[in-house]
Amino acid sequence: MYGKLGYHHIPYPFGTSAYHLSRDIVAAKFPKKEFFEVIAMAGVIRKFLDPTLPILECCAGHSLMGMLLACDPRVPSVTMLDRKFPANQARLLKVMIDFQPDLEAKL
Repeated sequence: MYGKLGYHHIPYPFGTSAYHLSRDIVAAKFPKKEFFEVIAMAGVIRKFLDPTLPILECCAGHSLMGMLLACDPRVPSVTMLDRKFPANQARLLKVMIDFQPDLEAKL
């Protein structure tokens, strides 16, 4: 068991914002392996990112990478492009907006 809710597979300390976002993503029935991989990749991308420029994510799929990068307060905006977004992308956007309410204005 990890944390009060038993989310033993979440690799973040209980009580941190990363833990809460992970818990909400897992509770929304998104694939947790892919979620943790995207979080790790977003961390690497942030090291090389010029935070003053807008971000364009092509072939965005669920747009999780763009949403995570938009959580950075220095990033002015993120545009996510894809031919067709998956049906559950709106559900993921709701989880992310619940996590960070001002996110929708950046996307």
